[in-house]
Order: sequence, then structure tokens, then C-alpha cells
Amino acid sequence: NAGGYVGTGTQCGFEVAYIRYSQNVVNMSKLNDVNLVFTSDKSKWTKCAVVEQQEDTNNSKGHAPKFYLRRHAGWTGECTNDGAPIYSTSAADNGTSYFPGYAVDQGTGERLNIVFGEDSYLDNDLGNGNDMIWNPTSTIFSPFDGSIIFGGKHIVYVLGTRYNACKDFITLARAATSVNRSLENAYDVARWVGIPTINPSLSLLSPKDGLIPTPTTLRFRVARPYAPYRAVADTSSLLNVTTGRATQPYYTFSTKDYAVTPLNASSDRNALLDKIKAVPNPYYGYSGYEQNRYDTKVRIINLPARATITIYSIDGTLIRIISKSDPDVSFLDWDVHNAVGLPVSSGMYLMHIKAEGIGETVVKWFGAMRPIDATSY
Repeated sequence: NAGGYVGTGTQCGFEVAYIRYSQNVVNMSKLNDVNLVFTSDKSKWTKCAVVEQQEDTNNSKGHAPKFYLRRHAGWTGECTNDGAPIYSTSAADNGTSYFPGYAVDQGTGERLNIVFGEDSYLDNDLGNGNDMIWNPTSTIFSPFDGSIIFGGKHIVYVLGTRYNACKDFITLARAATSVNRSLENAYDVARWVGIPTINPSLSLLSPKDGLIPTPTTLRFRVARPYAPYRAVADTSSLLNVTTGRATQPYYTFSTKDYAVTPLNASSDRNALLDKIKAVPNPYYGYSGYEQNRYDTKVRIINLPARATITIYSIDGTLIRIISKSDPDVSFLDWDVHNAVGLPVSSGMYLMHIKAEGIGETVVKWFGAMRPIDATSY
């Protein structure tokens, strides 16, 4: 608990990402509420960086140090007809790949960057660690010597930066040396991290078929106080906005499909008549439109500017005629009384509705009337 922010452990294997040089202290206000979605739809995949997870540079491919970019041609996300991965021939794509899914900041709605790891020494079926593809196995420990496999160490890092194909992370990681803090700065924006493995009873699809057999969403949440939010920046850190309207969330919505349109020759009049309803229906002695215990009220909704409603009992007896001519309201209230002001009895009633300019329709309505309140007399 830090300043009103409460972080809770997850049940899906992901936890808060701790930064070594920050003495394992996490500023909870910088943690995003994140949804991490796994999908076989390649159009939604995330272009990302792939980092080395092998401890010993003598064993890693290309002698890449741990946490540095993999020294391997980048995977394009595509495969040949026989299913073999297609790798980029451009040096600019080295150390990059595609994660089978995406991450979304639930506070801002922005897509986030993702990094995943591989142990390139585990280039066999135990780990799948040298193909630049996020395809962890179910093996936790080696059956031969008990060494750690962790499914090939396909560690997933969800960063707190707006999605740009990991451009800033890759720039910092490529500039990293043993004497500067460029690599630490790259990982400083990591917010959530996990080491997923595959359920032993299941298996991933082939890369050609999209890897993920069933769409899955992992949700990471932090309980936080009501306060101005920190917007996600384009750069490798969070933008600390403290004042002004910019600190409030923005939402986009449209009323395109709900806007009032004028009635014309092409209008579907039957569809308009179908929207005319009596509510509540059935009426069980009470409605939300009533103001007190003496009041009884049923509302006929979705009416045009002018309408006449004729109410009959089921045997054809005329009960009441009510009408409206106010263009500013689209409903008409009936007090559930007859023409002489007496409450109607329980039963079925027919409402013949003449909607001027639209047509006519009949609404069936049932009412179960409550006992008369004798204290009102």
C-alpha cells in the first residue's frame, strides 16, 4: 500500500516489474491497469523486442548478454507454405519479432509496448528458445539435470509506454554497454512481468496458424484513489501531468445512430409503430412513474407529436380516450382510470393507437391493480 494505491497479487503468474537500481521500490501511481490479450489474429499482433534470457554469454547465441536484444534476425510474423518462419533480411529488424496479442491501458485506452524473452541456449523441444517466436513449452525443469527451463524463459514484459513497436526500448537497448545505464533506462518503463508456460494437457498452434488456440485475456489491476491520471507519453517515461484539463480522461462517442431524423417517404413506418409500447407491461400494482402511494400511472412511449389512444376492455367496452399534441415529449401517461375517473379493474386491455403521420397499431396491456387505499378517503 503506497499513498492510497494498493497492488494485489495475480493468479495468472504476472506481477509488478521491479527495477534493480530503484532498490525494488515500485511507485504504485505509475502502474497501469492493463488487459493483456492473446489472440491468433495476426492483424492484432504486437511488433516487439526480443531479449536474451541465457545467463552465460558463452552459451547464448551470438554471445548476447542477458537482458540485451537477441542476436538473431527478426521474425516477420509470416511463414512459408510448409510452416517455416520467415525471417527479415534487414539488419534493422534484428532482435525484433511479433507477440501473439496486445496490451491495452485500461485507464487511457492506449495500446502499450510489449517485450518478450528467450533463452537461446534452450534451442530444443524443451524450450523453443532460439526461434524469435513466443512459443513457451510446459517444461519447468530439465528432466536430465534438473536445471531451470521455465518453458524456454519466454518472459513477457508489459511496458508503460504508448505502442510504437518498441522503438524507444530498442534504441536504448542497442546503445547499452557495460558502463552506461542505457539498458536500465530501457527496462525502467516495465510495469508488469510474467513467465508463462503452457498447460501440459494443451499445446500451441503452429506459427502459421496463429499460435494461440483460444483467445485469452489477462487482467492486471491496481486499486487507486480518485485523482488526476498520468498520461502515457511517447517517450520512454510517463508524462507527469499535474494541473489543468489535460489531467482528466478523454472519451470519444457518437450519436450518429441515435440522432432524430425527419419522417419521409422512405421511413419504415412499421418499425416506428413497433417501437410504441405501454410500460410497465404487465403492470403489477406499481410503476416507477408514480409519485406517491395514491398515484397509478402507465406510460405509452415512442409517440409522435400528435397521437390518440383509445383504450378498450377485452370485451370491446370503451374505457378511455386520451390524446397528445405536445411535440416536445414522446410519451403519454394514463392514470389507469376510466372516463369517469374510477380505477379500472385488473385484467387485459387493448390500446388502439393512432399515430399521426405514421399509422395505427394495437398494444395489448395487462394490469393487476393493487387494493384501494382506504386511508385516502
